[in-house]
Amino acid sequence: MTVGTRQYISRNSSTTSQGGADTDLTITKSSDKVQLIDPGGSGNNLDLIMVDASETGVTTSYAEVYIQNEADADEQIQVRDGNNSDNVIGFVDQNMGAWFTWDGTGWLSSSSGLN
Repeated sequence: MTVGTRQYISRNSSTTSQGGADTDLTITKSSDKVQLIDPGGSGNNLDLIMVDASETGVTTSYAEVYIQNEADADEQIQVRDGNNSDNVIGFVDQNMGAWFTWDGTGWLSSSSGLN
């Protein structure tokens, strides 16, 4: 499944290693719905940025993505809305995950896996 489909079960996933630095996760309607993130260090920001395929603007009014923290140590991911001044949406702890929904104007969290 991709982020642009309104279904909650996904078999597609991709793993991103942040490498100990801030990372932008650029989401399009064809991005994998499940993202397995290894922060690679502490104090990591993950900015969710919703764009169209050419990265020039947003073309969809709804998307959802699941972020799983795959850290091998006690590392937290601070998830921010990269479309709106990097406003903090929430924090995902090691071995936890959370759903994030794009409503056409900003990212919202919809999970108990957040701090």
